[in-house]
Amino acid sequence: MQSYSFRNFMSTESEMLTWKKDGLPADSLSVENGVIIVNSIRTPLIIDPATQATEWLKRFIKKSNDNVEFLNH
Repeated sequence: MQSYSFRNFMSTESEMLTWKKDGLPADSLSVENGVIIVNSIRTPLIIDPATQATEWLKRFIKKSNDNVEFLNH
């Protein structure tokens, strides 16, 4: 009997490998957060002191939309 996996239910292995290639850390928490970010209807709050998730998210958004502008403060 297989156990339930949130990551495998909400995403594919191919998608998760692409995220890893694009800079998302491969640890379970980062991948699960990536799944939540990609599948969220509401805008999630991201607290990212190391900026790894932020940089991954920028690359992810740029791939899906050419008309994106990022502002730094």
